[in-house]
Amino acid sequence: MSTLSRTVVVLLLALIATTAHSDRRIGNAADAIELAFDTASNEASYRVGLLALRPGLLEERSNPPVAVAEFLTPEVLLELSKDIRASPIRYLSEEDTLENEQNSRGACAWTNLPESYEPSLDVVRIYKHICAPFVEQDNGFSFAMSTMIHESVHHLLRRYPEHRPETYEEEERFCNDAAHAILQTFDVLASPEEDRSAPLPRSSETPEARGFHGAVWTGKTGDLRTSDRMFIWGGCRESAQSIHGCGRYFGDGGLFQVKTQEWTSVVSSALRPRAHHHMHWLNRENRLPESKQNKVLIWGGCSGGQSCGDYLNDGVLLDPFTGESSRISMDGAPVGRLGAAAVTTNQYFVVWGGERGRNTQGSSTEVLGSGAVYNIADDRWRSMKPVPGSILSPRIKHTAVWTGESEDPAVHNKVIFWGGCGEERVYSCLPTHADGAIYDIDSDTWERIPPPPAGVLEGRSSHSAHWTGEHMVIFGGLGESRYLNDGAAFHLKSRTWKSLSGSGSLPRAGFLSAWTGSMLLVAGGDEAPGRLQERAAHFRLGLGDRPWQRGSWRTSAGLFLARGAAAVWTGYSWVLWGGQVGPVRFTADGTEYVPPLR
Repeated sequence: MSTLSRTVVVLLLALIATTAHSDRRIGNAADAIELAFDTASNEASYRVGLLALRPGLLEERSNPPVAVAEFLTPEVLLELSKDIRASPIRYLSEEDTLENEQNSRGACAWTNLPESYEPSLDVVRIYKHICAPFVEQDNGFSFAMSTMIHESVHHLLRRYPEHRPETYEEEERFCNDAAHAILQTFDVLASPEEDRSAPLPRSSETPEARGFHGAVWTGKTGDLRTSDRMFIWGGCRESAQSIHGCGRYFGDGGLFQVKTQEWTSVVSSALRPRAHHHMHWLNRENRLPESKQNKVLIWGGCSGGQSCGDYLNDGVLLDPFTGESSRISMDGAPVGRLGAAAVTTNQYFVVWGGERGRNTQGSSTEVLGSGAVYNIADDRWRSMKPVPGSILSPRIKHTAVWTGESEDPAVHNKVIFWGGCGEERVYSCLPTHADGAIYDIDSDTWERIPPPPAGVLEGRSSHSAHWTGEHMVIFGGLGESRYLNDGAAFHLKSRTWKSLSGSGSLPRAGFLSAWTGSMLLVAGGDEAPGRLQERAAHFRLGLGDRPWQRGSWRTSAGLFLARGAAAVWTGYSWVLWGGQVGPVRFTADGTEYVPPLR
């Protein structure tokens, strides 16, 4: 074995590929391979951590070879759990010529191993075109977990040279035996029907406690130094002069690396400190100039003391990794507003509605029925064509979803606005609206949504809305006189409504929510005036004919809850941070929540 470096290849042995554990089938995702390995990496890490607490299961379930059993002590299993999660993954396709030439064995996965052990630098390369046949089979999720365990065993053998086999072939068998033995314990250690949560760590780099901030998920940036981060920015908290609500506003934030559980502080003077602003991540898949990729678009919000009286209409494109930013054009920008709905598409930032101010009693003084479209590439604003009042009246606290791009013109590049209310008052927002409209970005035209049939969905504000690929799913919110616990789905192509099946969750408004691809997650919000809803829940939709789409609510345990928190969905877990936990107290705590896999 070389003292400088070794190249380790995962051999696709039938022993692993045919392991009889099929936690779930990987399918119908934008990129099934990345979904499989991202999820498998986190799930394998969690279950290996549990195995460290019950090491006797290895002998009981799999009777591994003596050398493997001697190596996989509780101490090593804990390190293995951390390594699986921390090791970055680089996904490669057939177009990656140089990498493919180096992969002469035609392996699914490949790891370059320098002699020094640094999990965050031990990049696991996944060749998607080679892995695909193994991931697409029924036991593909188990195969992906086995692969990640196999690679991490290679990593750890450098820290324990007394266990390291003498030849490359022997080490390959050792890693396969270890992965196979560990996998045999997984059905005992954790059920795919279980959910779990863990608090986020704190450090000197953790941002200061705050609420009403923004958060984005960076996803796959193409750079291992910037991928898989949650970025939070802005927000506000109480001060000595203002103990009820906000008196201090923030113009800084932080990056949280979910794999390594590490915070990095981010200081930027690009914008005036603010809260209640819009934040959107511009990933490398957006059709934008390279100079505007992997940036955070921040726009609007408010500042100005406890009343949040200064409504802002400026913004920036911020690089959270360098602190560099460029200001968004103010030419043609819409007036500052709160309670508006906004989305980001592959090319545009779209904002509509909201309010311009409040009187001394806290009621809205001017509610808007106008909006604007910002062309991110050209740095230009244009006003949206006025929406006829018969289609959509001015409103606040409504929702918006973008339908994505499609070959079907009935679905392609639309923004659906729905619900909201006409004027906010103390503990109410009236009248509530049970209508909506479809805005076509390309033609700058509006179309009224057919109203929900009687009994399907009543008017509401401060609810949630998500686009599933076919439906806009509405849930919760504040009705005319009560907090709501029901919802419905609007099928865009057929222009029809359907009630969500299953019993309702606990009522709430102004809450956090996420769409996982098959499940709706909800947490926090108010269940009554000034009273926080303390229980979270998840709901598997019942919109299709597939048996796994049974409409059912279940309470989610262990979620950290606060008013004005922010959250991101990572593809595997839901990460929530910050918020207001009392009249005079904000927090810098958070939670990582993993919903059930099925």
